[in-house]
Amino acid sequence: MTHDELQTTFKHAYSVKLLVSPNAPLILSFLYAQFKQPGRVVIAHHELSEALEDQLLELHAQDARRYPSDAQSYLRQWCDEDHRFLRKYFATGQDDPVYELTSHTERAIEWVISLHKTEFIGTESRFLRILDLLKEIVINCTPDVTARLQHLEAQRAVIDAQIDALNTAVEVAEDDEPEIALYSETQVKERLFEASEGARRLLADFREVEENFRAIARSVHEQQFQLGARKGDILRYFLNAEDAIKESDQGRSFYAFWQFLMSQSQQDELREWLDTIEAMPAFEIDSASPPVLRHLKRYLLEAGTQVVASNRRLIQQLRQVLDEQQAGKMQRLHDLITDIGKLALELSPDFPEDEAFIHLEGAPGVEMPLERQLWEPPVTSRFDRRPLTQGEANLAEADFNALSNQVYVNEQQLRRNIDTLLERRQSVTLADVVKSYPIERGLTEVITYLSIAAKSRQHRIDTDVHDTIVVGQQAEMRDMTLPRIVFARA
Repeated sequence: MTHDELQTTFKHAYSVKLLVSPNAPLILSFLYAQFKQPGRVVIAHHELSEALEDQLLELHAQDARRYPSDAQSYLRQWCDEDHRFLRKYFATGQDDPVYELTSHTERAIEWVISLHKTEFIGTESRFLRILDLLKEIVINCTPDVTARLQHLEAQRAVIDAQIDALNTAVEVAEDDEPEIALYSETQVKERLFEASEGARRLLADFREVEENFRAIARSVHEQQFQLGARKGDILRYFLNAEDAIKESDQGRSFYAFWQFLMSQSQQDELREWLDTIEAMPAFEIDSASPPVLRHLKRYLLEAGTQVVASNRRLIQQLRQVLDEQQAGKMQRLHDLITDIGKLALELSPDFPEDEAFIHLEGAPGVEMPLERQLWEPPVTSRFDRRPLTQGEANLAEADFNALSNQVYVNEQQLRRNIDTLLERRQSVTLADVVKSYPIERGLTEVITYLSIAAKSRQHRIDTDVHDTIVVGQQAEMRDMTLPRIVFARA
């Protein structure tokens, strides 16, 4: 970190530009209130513009000379190449542009947040976390099997001692509440602060990952406009760049995290732990700060989905680049054929009649139109014999009620069952729905649930995991195993 490096950083870093801007209080407070406080990743243009207009009206009521520009001008300025405080783009299938914070703004907000004095600094939890990380690195990087076995044996001895202590406390207490060691309120607060800080920084780092994927897209465009760049060269560059991102330390870490987060069992476990912690009295440590831990699962899914969507847009961008190149080649070929035709027309009056225009090798093949066969109507199959019967039925004794009394399943009622359970949970499986609302119409009702999951993008069918549900009444109860159906809140 030399003098020249810092001088260049202060001159060109967008985070520093934001912090030294005379409008920094407006920018940081407004973007923090709109994005970070409610935990939103993207906001539509009309919504963000209206919110900024309301904010400017409140500030003008205090001092009319402050912030003379209008909301639209400020938003354009914050998105231009000289500032890059916001990123503006059109999402798939939407006509209204959306905004999201850039990594530069995330860093500036994080730095301002770090300036606020905290209630206390959790030295114990941080030191223990550092110590655990160092132990984990040493143990998992040593090829010595004996050393690793000794470490695991020591861990098991500690766990066995804790189990023995709990059993002893239960035996001594008999019918009373056993006395066991619990975290103090200070220890709980300390670890909650650390978890909240880690989650907040993780969410801020997602913008950096997303910008790395967009950098690949820009590089693909640069390759496209290079003189003489061929389709194979662009495709080779893209595949190498994508592999480089996925195989990098950041790429491996992100995709490992995304695979973990996409597991339904891991999501359920995370939700269970968060619900348990939220019920603790020490959870309300700072009501003024954003409830990062309270909605951590939703925040992580939204931020991770945004990164995956950027990667998907990169693939679409590559396809567009290749299509444009192919269309350009076709246009070039069409232009060449047109030029040849023009030259032929120009030379046609002076073309020598005694010289052959073109030589063909071998005898030419001649196909006369009258040699083609006439059209004939297709042969229609006819069945003159009746099929063999297995037995004669007495239609007078037949019961035709089954043809008219078909099973009717109310799909709207099934949707209401799902929505009722989703009011209390982020997602439920079909097995959870059946526990609360047993199957009454047999297989037809199960198929209707499958149809509901297949027709909506927010629901999904996981063919890698299977659930068993009970179908039928008491006398005719049957177990049915089928892929896990997950209904998620919109």
